[in-house]
Amino acid sequence: MPRRTHRKSRNGCIECKRRHIKCDEKRPVCSHCTSSERECEYGPGFEPQIRRTEPPSTRSVSSQPQTPSLIEPTESDDGHQPVNMQHVELFYHLSTDVLDSFRPEFQGIDFPARQILKEVTLTPYLMNELLALAAIHRSTVEPRQEVRSFYLRQATELQTCALSIFNTKRPNVNAETCVPILIFSSSLGVHEMCKTLIFRETTFEPFMSKFVDYVSLHQGVKAVARGSWHLLRESILASFVKQGESSVADSGSSESGEVYQHLQSLLNSNGLSSTDEASCKQAISSLQSVLNFKSINSAESLSMNSILTWPIILDQGYTDLLRRRDPHALVILAHYGVMLHFRRDMWMCGDGGAFMVHLIAQHLGDQWSDWLAWPIQVVSQI
Repeated sequence: MPRRTHRKSRNGCIECKRRHIKCDEKRPVCSHCTSSERECEYGPGFEPQIRRTEPPSTRSVSSQPQTPSLIEPTESDDGHQPVNMQHVELFYHLSTDVLDSFRPEFQGIDFPARQILKEVTLTPYLMNELLALAAIHRSTVEPRQEVRSFYLRQATELQTCALSIFNTKRPNVNAETCVPILIFSSSLGVHEMCKTLIFRETTFEPFMSKFVDYVSLHQGVKAVARGSWHLLRESILASFVKQGESSVADSGSSESGEVYQHLQSLLNSNGLSSTDEASCKQAISSLQSVLNFKSINSAESLSMNSILTWPIILDQGYTDLLRRRDPHALVILAHYGVMLHFRRDMWMCGDGGAFMVHLIAQHLGDQWSDWLAWPIQVVSQI
């Protein structure tokens, strides 16, 4: 006798029919009922499937179902987006703890928090990514491994949804979209930085592959800004644009400082093609200017904005050298690792800078030890 199979209802589940919305007829629970935590039934003969979601603090996280994204690529017919209390919790965490973690970096800048949050609520892909950022932040501060894993899983799901929406819509950069697109690109960069440095690979090759991918993604901010700088100057991000213009204008122009001279001698004493030497010199000059080597031993003078700026303004040629694991590029990167180490108080850095310095030193070996003596000394003492 042939095995009996269930056929999907043509009209969807009972709950979606009651709400007059289109049902995707997923089994055992459709997407709308999953997101809104409603009872899902497909008519007589089917057992109702119930999904209840509780905060991770009140139950075992290992048994938690996957959390749906706040805003799905395919929107419901009635224009309403399904949310649950975990999304509300993440939004609160975003607007308090995550925002507060950056406030010391915004001293002297008119930070338009209310206007930015308004942009977030009007832009689905940005909302998903910032909730993903809140989730990965939670995963760095939670002491329990099972809770960390839960929030890390949430971060991945929300970011995947954010990228899906963005890639589907492919918004053109104009006066209306330039602000959310820039915030989106910047948030992706911070998110990937955290994944690369905190939730990192433990061996050289996979770690470097992830780091180069992070740099390439973060450089997307430069592509966005280049095409909309004149629009951003008149936007709610004008104060940030002014600060960024100052950093970019200085990059590549500063040729003083002990560390700069040390790294410059690295280029002079080793055979590099003229193109590769120019790319490395630009990376060194950017470190000198953006990170202010004249006060290198003062972590207080090193802003998080400077650390985030360096990967953005790198020459593509230097990124290619990292991809090829060129020793000169790796030595320069180890010096950037010192900067990350100075800001290990920031949740997206942690001990990632020290880890990167030691990993590069181990990979390059004794032949390059003289060039890495200062980075090793700094991360070992502090």
